Amino acid sequence: MSTAFSVLDLAKQGDINAIATLIKNKLESKGIRVKFDCVQGDIKLFLESSQLGGKTVGDAVYKYVEASKFNLQSINYIKIYKTNEGRWKLVYRVEVEQKKTDNVIPLGANSPRAITAPQINGKTSDLLPLKQDLEQLHESVKTEINRLSEISSQLERVLQVLEPKIPSPEPVKTNQEPTELINWLEKLEIKVNSSNQPSASDDVLNQLADIIGNNYQNLSQLHQAIVQSICSRSPFHLNLSNSSQPEISQSTQLCNRLSRLSFLSTYHYNKNTRTISGQVDPQGQIINFFNGIWFERFIYHKITNLFNEYNLSYQCLINPKLEFANGNVFELDFLFWVNQQVLWVECKSGKNYNPTISTYENHRNSLELPKESSMMVLLQADTQQTGDLTTLRGLTIVNPDNCIDQIKQTLNLDS
Repeated sequence: MSTAFSVLDLAKQGDINAIATLIKNKLESKGIRVKFDCVQGDIKLFLESSQLGGKTVGDAVYKYVEASKFNLQSINYIKIYKTNEGRWKLVYRVEVEQKKTDNVIPLGANSPRAITAPQINGKTSDLLPLKQDLEQLHESVKTEINRLSEISSQLERVLQVLEPKIPSPEPVKTNQEPTELINWLEKLEIKVNSSNQPSASDDVLNQLADIIGNNYQNLSQLHQAIVQSICSRSPFHLNLSNSSQPEISQSTQLCNRLSRLSFLSTYHYNKNTRTISGQVDPQGQIINFFNGIWFERFIYHKITNLFNEYNLSYQCLINPKLEFANGNVFELDFLFWVNQQVLWVECKSGKNYNPTISTYENHRNSLELPKESSMMVLLQADTQQTGDLTTLRGLTIVNPDNCIDQIKQTLNLDS
């Protein structure tokens, strides 16, 4: 499966996250480092390194997506943000729907007229006027096509002249090499045996993770059915007859997407019974994704978006395997170095998280970290549960809804 093809294919089908990913890649190929976020039909582009104005970048971006023939029906605005005194500020926005309307070229006065198909009966000679009408219409259509083709060629030449000359400044590295983290661990006599590195599939997997995480209330039944089918090594069947329309719509949309990406080897939706049936592809990476890697990616994205929003430089070790002086080895989810301090984050998507809390309390003591800098994010716990667990245990327990507020408090970002 080619990841690059999958993203382009999704963009042409109107997937807003895929379109944003390709915009990001295009800008970075011009030397402009950028992060993006997609919210309620808006693509938000956060320029990390650009000497150009927001309007120049915004118009160039719109020209790119229009020329690429993406389906733009799902996009309302493309918004450009730049930092101002350490905060992101909206500097320009392109209204996509308005652009679509403005770019429609009206047909000229000689455009072919509309005709109504007559009843075809009677003698052959009676059809002669119809034949003549059709021949005239055919010639008019060909003339109009040639006229529009010439206009298109002229516009293409104008656009080439107006192509913005984007400089290539030295990129500002937000996610740096984790030298500070490694030095900090070495002082504790802890060795990093390995950690995960970025891969070509990250964009697709991150998009899937964001879709599941941002809509988990409506997708929880589907996710649980998939996880249970993985455990039983059998197909899953999910009856949504008593579910809300958003649950049905988002579940079928996600399954269609998973099927296109070969995450599901089989998929069928019965509209009459409102039942989803499918089989997860047994590939190890896909199994791991559904069993919890998606949740790690979702939380990582939320946290790094926060750092980018506050223009914070950070380092991160992803899934590092740490070896202590006594030879014990264990794997963490994320270690961040930000604001001259360490932030440790663990993610648990299952309900059986209690046995792991004691283990991580011991790890926290080995890492010599304060409680507020040692976080466990639980998918299956409400705010009351996380508050009670934080009070009783030696870790800061949060969920996806309150983890960002807790990190802001730990890093003193709103003080």
